[in-house]
Amino acid sequence: MKTTILKRLQSLARRASSGRWSIGTSVVAALLLAPAKLAALPSVQTISGGPSAGYVNGDTMQFALFHTPIGLVLDPTGNTLYVADRDNNAIRVLNLSGNLTYSFATYNVSHPVGVTLDKAGNVFVLNHGNGSDGSIVEFDTFGNFVGTLASGLANANGFVFDGLTNLYVTVNGNSVIRIRPDGSTTTLTTIDAASIRLQGITVLNSGWLAVADSLGNGIWIIDPTTGNPSQLTGFNGAGDHFGTKAFAKFNQPMGVAATGGGMLVVADYGNNRVKVVDS
Repeated sequence: MKTTILKRLQSLARRASSGRWSIGTSVVAALLLAPAKLAALPSVQTISGGPSAGYVNGDTMQFALFHTPIGLVLDPTGNTLYVADRDNNAIRVLNLSGNLTYSFATYNVSHPVGVTLDKAGNVFVLNHGNGSDGSIVEFDTFGNFVGTLASGLANANGFVFDGLTNLYVTVNGNSVIRIRPDGSTTTLTTIDAASIRLQGITVLNSGWLAVADSLGNGIWIIDPTTGNPSQLTGFNGAGDHFGTKAFAKFNQPMGVAATGGGMLVVADYGNNRVKVVDS
């Protein structure tokens, strides 16, 4: 198990020729990379937003503004990017080929922290909400509200579909729940640790789950069959160090995304870095 650096976000921001920067852009670049390119330290460009917060639609490159964009997902065509624009209480769409940004949904959207698609192209939004009123809501491809899949979620921070269309959600700081296609909800696991705050979640090629722990400063993996969790890497105190599991350090890791070849991309929030974990 080895952790390496992908890029230092602050230095990239300073190098951006347009001066327009969004933390979400670095995540987009990381997600689109093939595994072989992850270690090559690719260049990163700003595609929209920044440097100030705002709520502006229109020309993506020149005018569009966001306020704390958190989650995002790219559709299978590679042309439509959905962004959970948390503090604007909106799901925004970037039509990449058309250089156009517009609001996809605002109804029943409350501090969204995640957005994902099912195989039919329906859009699911994870609302962090306030307190214990987090929820998962569904929209069709035209932005019409379909319904609420789950409600009463406390501290909902991340969610992901697996290959069987089960939905996994991090809630309550230390738990992962599973929502099956029939709508039934069960708790997959509750991790009993002194310092833990589960954030982003993803599905590995093996079908296991990887979860970022911003308070424990590490990455968990969870067996979806048994719910048993184990520490993948980190958990060596807050810091910024690379190498094997015994030495790797993170500082408030928030987001995690699986790529091919058993590799993970981690948004290491407190260190202003995007890191790669090579299993």
